[in-house]
Amino acid sequence: MRQNTSARRTACAPELGARLPAVRAKLHAQWQFRREQLDQLTLDATEAIVTSDHERLRIIGVLESAAESALRDIEDAQQRLEQGRYGGCESCAEQIAWERLEALPISRLCSSCARMTGLASSRPLHAGLGRAA
Repeated sequence: MRQNTSARRTACAPELGARLPAVRAKLHAQWQFRREQLDQLTLDATEAIVTSDHERLRIIGVLESAAESALRDIEDAQQRLEQGRYGGCESCAEQIAWERLEALPISRLCSSCARMTGLASSRPLHAGLGRAA
């Protein structure tokens, strides 16, 4: 059953309230790590271009893509946190278990919905995958 955003906000806030500062800190540390990783990869790419190391450049491109994706996931989680939507499953609107959020703070889906989609990244469900996003 799908709940509206305000209903989700009230459902999530009481259980997570005391833990939110730690979540913010963890997300910020992950964001900072990814920014530094991207900065280093940019330097590595420049060196690979100068030395015409095409294989290294290809690998750096894959790593940059993964780091950018992780950074977007972190920024999305930070936005959900600031909007009061953090901790609610984007598919079924149920509360995501604290243990899951603690292990994977970027989680968008509860364990059940993530299993149903087979998505380790915990991205929201899309139309055509069995349940509405």
